[in-house]
Amino acid sequence: MKYERAFDFSAHFIVNAQNIVEHGRARYLITDQGDLSTLKKVSLDELGQADIADQVDFFQGDASNLKPNYQNYDLIFAGNLTGSNS
Repeated sequence: MKYERAFDFSAHFIVNAQNIVEHGRARYLITDQGDLSTLKKVSLDELGQADIADQVDFFQGDASNLKPNYQNYDLIFAGNLTGSNS
């Protein structure tokens, strides 16, 4: 069985990810413009991921300064680290 670890600096993201694993789904609002927003939903069943949800652990950590025991990853996605400096 393959086992995955996921890191994010934001405790908010980690809590939401853990809730999705625990409950199998999440609902959230996306701001469209000003005060207008759209309700979105995600489901592990719909994504075909419900059977592997227990194979992922989520940790809070600084992606720019991970401890040495966190190494040898197949993939590192750093989308939030490459934002604009404005």
